[in-house]
Amino acid sequence: MYTDQTTVLLDLTIPTPFNVSHPPDDRAAAPWTSLVDHAVGSVPAPLDPIENRRYHLLLGDLVRGDGDAAADRLDAPSDGFGGAYALLSCFVASIQTNDFIKASGYVLPGGDHLLRSIRHQSRDELARLPSQGTVEWIVPAAQVDLTAAHVAALVFNWLGMLSRPWLWDSIPDHGRFIILGLTARQNPAVENHRCEGCLTFTQVAMRLTHQC
Repeated sequence: MYTDQTTVLLDLTIPTPFNVSHPPDDRAAAPWTSLVDHAVGSVPAPLDPIENRRYHLLLGDLVRGDGDAAADRLDAPSDGFGGAYALLSCFVASIQTNDFIKASGYVLPGGDHLLRSIRHQSRDELARLPSQGTVEWIVPAAQVDLTAAHVAALVFNWLGMLSRPWLWDSIPDHGRFIILGLTARQNPAVENHRCEGCLTFTQVAMRLTHQC
């Protein structure tokens, strides 16, 4: 379903991003294009030509610092092929980019809209997948990891492991689970005998890359 094509659109005229230390009307100089390039450099692009085009147009939205446009692009219907995993590369690239931009001290305008769109679509796609068998729960380490937990569950299902995000404050009362997020190792649940470890979303994305 995926190819190893990872070309990023870098020849776009772009504004500079908002810096968290500046007022909203003040643009701060930053390597916006290189931030996106670094974040998505290893994410595999869809093989389907229609979804491949959507993926690269979405990268263009991210390079322009327009999370709202990226969300609208994900919400748009498509005639491409791919089923529940058609947008998986777009989801992974968007979360990787948003996380990397935030870690670099900037805020992606429209980023909350983009994450909300990804979370809703991932939930819908997971609902369409088979649910029989033993579920591996993906527990977000913090509220900010909730969208990533949805997409991580999609990635694990694509890799052949039945998985769902855990959406409650308590740890799962049955089955095995993985804690996802940068603060996962600080979660007391890591000591639970049913916990199978901790992962960052970058590590999840690498699993997708290595299987393509």
